[in-house]
Amino acid sequence: MPSRSFRNRCRSIVSSTGAALLSMMKECLPSAARSPVTKEDGPPPTGHPYQYSLVVDWLPMHPYQAEILLFTLEEFGRVPRDRIVVQCSDRVTEEVRLEFERSGYRTSIFASCPDGMHGNELARLDSLLEHSDPSVNGFFLLNPDLAVLAPLEVADPSIVWGKVVDGPSPSLESLKRLFAAADLDLPNVIPCDWQEMGNTIATNMDGGFLYIPQPLASRLRLAWRRWAEFLLSRSDPCDDSSMQAHIGRISFAMALASERIPFSHLPANWNFPCHADRTPRTFRPEEDLRVLRYRENLDAFGLIAPAYLDAAAVNAAVERINAAVGRRSGTMFFDMYKCHLARQALALVPAMTKETFSSAFVARTWIGDRKRRLILHAGTPKTGTSSLQDHLGANRSLLAEKGWWYPPPSTPLTKRMKHQILVTTLLAADEPAFVEYLESALRDMPDRAHTVILSTEGIFNHWWDYTPKAKGLLRHLAALFDFELCVWFRTPEEFAVSYYLQSLKNSRIPSAWWDDVYGRNIGFTDAMQNGWFRRHFDYLGFVHEARELFGRSRVKVFPYSTNTVRTFLEHCGIDVLPVSSSWENVSMRQPGMEMMRIANRYELDGSEHRRVMDLIHEADAIIGQRGEQFRLSEGEMDLLARYGQRGWGELHRFFCQDTRRA
Repeated sequence: MPSRSFRNRCRSIVSSTGAALLSMMKECLPSAARSPVTKEDGPPPTGHPYQYSLVVDWLPMHPYQAEILLFTLEEFGRVPRDRIVVQCSDRVTEEVRLEFERSGYRTSIFASCPDGMHGNELARLDSLLEHSDPSVNGFFLLNPDLAVLAPLEVADPSIVWGKVVDGPSPSLESLKRLFAAADLDLPNVIPCDWQEMGNTIATNMDGGFLYIPQPLASRLRLAWRRWAEFLLSRSDPCDDSSMQAHIGRISFAMALASERIPFSHLPANWNFPCHADRTPRTFRPEEDLRVLRYRENLDAFGLIAPAYLDAAAVNAAVERINAAVGRRSGTMFFDMYKCHLARQALALVPAMTKETFSSAFVARTWIGDRKRRLILHAGTPKTGTSSLQDHLGANRSLLAEKGWWYPPPSTPLTKRMKHQILVTTLLAADEPAFVEYLESALRDMPDRAHTVILSTEGIFNHWWDYTPKAKGLLRHLAALFDFELCVWFRTPEEFAVSYYLQSLKNSRIPSAWWDDVYGRNIGFTDAMQNGWFRRHFDYLGFVHEARELFGRSRVKVFPYSTNTVRTFLEHCGIDVLPVSSSWENVSMRQPGMEMMRIANRYELDGSEHRRVMDLIHEADAIIGQRGEQFRLSEGEMDLLARYGQRGWGELHRFFCQDTRRA
């Protein structure tokens, strides 16, 4: 049951929203509009017949979701920007609201209820009525978790339109008791849109997508407010906990019923709930979709990740939206979304105990009265990591004399001078083995050593494979030192070619995350269907998670050039070594790629696969420049851009400008 103070505040909001918003709107005139988004079918028509309102509240995903909705309203709905109002709750930061204004949208501010549920629907209608153009036919009230695929032209603009709710929330029995208490005739009982979940009343519509004709809006607003006050005044609204979360929607249903306002139902094609694997009864699979509702079903790249995959029309709609959204440049709201995902992921990381490492090891992390420096080079793959590891490994003795400790390679038989055991112990979340290796790595370190350097590109390569416990081990290690994580990034196009070719050359490892990619006869498009392979293009996600885990200033990001060795030495202040030019692994050309795919048709064990790979490398080198260089096709480049373009664009502001440590 809501408290008295809670109900009083909501009543105050409900009764005063219109006047307050009128005053605030006068101070929130739109800033100059930016250049309009290019439309496939030309600019939107003048004299657009509708106005559109979307609500942005305090939820971390809302600004980015609103960005998707605004973009698709203009791109596919052909809505002119001056017909859209972005209505921000008073819990939205000024920075966010002003960013919408800088983008050319009109904004307003409304006072939110304590739980953010009750006042939004009324507030946006109030604001629209106060500032509506008399020429418009009506208003579309939209939640931010929608994406529009076509112009929104209702069959009869003189009546209210909405989609019946997906499920019975609140229950039909609760609604019956509520309408009886209000002395209202119960509207017709109809199946919910997820028919197997039960029945509801005809006026119980999804509040995230509503159309209200202008001539009926004032009358509806008054009734809507009256019934909201009625619900808020009840000490026990029908013993249904879901009622509290849907007061706005239920009071709207009561207003339609009490005023006998004409309405009609939209099919699910106008508000398709792709966040659940259920087929709405009103869905017409032979028709195109106009609006998708996805709730929080966005992936790491900010694209819609539907739970519903059973209809060609839905799949085509998701593909169309994702292709368009993925082509856009990165924005402040996209970056905010990525920060939100990083905080979510790292919230699960447990704290390590002080006894994780021995007291002797902890003592070794100090030199005099200050912490020793620890530099962890995390790759990425194909950015000169082998050159750097070989150069540091070949000069271990000289480095040690001058205070730089580069432990011997963790796997004695490997050709590479890297610390791969960090990766294997983290993948297994094997705390004893992780601790044992690090303690042994520092056991022979000279007392005068001021800096420890560890290098393995597997830190990035397997970042999303590590459990929260494994990342907690890394964070605990970093906290013991004056720590830096250094990571290099290539352009997505360069990385995609190299990483795909390397995946063809790698041996299959059954039951591993990468088993469907490594050593397989697949094209680049097929590889991109594998979530593990695709996640490696989430550069921005890695940087934000690393900054969240270790601290913002402890993560150093570099753009790849042809001399990673020089850049690393200069950044670390290592002036005791000759600056070796990075050598770059020469990628296979088109003939080598084709031969490798032929070899991957067959079940070869690890040693056989490596022998074949060596022979193919030799043949590819013999063909040399006479062979065409492997390049991604135009379609493959478009697919890559969908996942890599926005993150790469945002990453530039993290690149170190001064690579020399002060």
